[in-house]
Amino acid sequence: MKDNKQPCENISFLVRCGLLSSLMLLGTGVPSEPLAAGFIVPEAVTQPIKECAGPRFNTLACARGIEKTHLAKKNHAVTRVKDTLKIQLAKRTVRVTDATTKNGDKLITYSYLGFDNKLNIHIILVQREEGDGYMVIHHYSGQRALPSGYPLASPDGKNFLSLSEDLTAGNGPNNIEIWRISAGQFSKDANFEPEWGPHTGRWLDSGHVQIAKRCYAPTERNNAELRPCGEAKVEYSKARWKLVE
Repeated sequence: MKDNKQPCENISFLVRCGLLSSLMLLGTGVPSEPLAAGFIVPEAVTQPIKECAGPRFNTLACARGIEKTHLAKKNHAVTRVKDTLKIQLAKRTVRVTDATTKNGDKLITYSYLGFDNKLNIHIILVQREEGDGYMVIHHYSGQRALPSGYPLASPDGKNFLSLSEDLTAGNGPNNIEIWRISAGQFSKDANFEPEWGPHTGRWLDSGHVQIAKRCYAPTERNNAELRPCGEAKVEYSKARWKLVE
């Protein structure tokens, strides 16, 4: 977590230094790199996970495989009991429970993907029958937000980028989001919905994001094919974010 956070002795008695150290171990530890559409986390996270091999990188099995690596650390900051995921925050415990039908079929599932040390957020994948989304929970305030894509922290830790590419299926948004975190509160400062697909994105610095574009290019074999079609940038200028194509 950030060095400017309160030292352990100033934190509520509900929090112990051991828990904070455990969260450091839970951290995603992912370098700033592009996040390709279709991956539920940056590819570097999925590589050692056998459930994420091959075409199974965005399935429930892959998500639970990632979660299992965090649960296996036995630090008790994050636990699962059947369909319920329990996360110990700084001042309280939160629980999220999968939704199932009377027949036991999954309607909504929640899988723990990690803790971002720079943003101080827990990251959860929310999978539905059609389309995925994300939930982030701030460790200190307990506030929640629902970005469209996996949160990619800016270099200064004040914002995160979220991408969702869906030009053909219609199961989710096709958008680029910039979220701001201030005093444990989330604010979606920008939401762009381009006619092309935001395939990958990366921070160039804390005020500039580079986006690799894909465009609709149907062929006889695949009428929903997408092909690379250049780059765009999202930049902060004159107190607002703007998309530069």
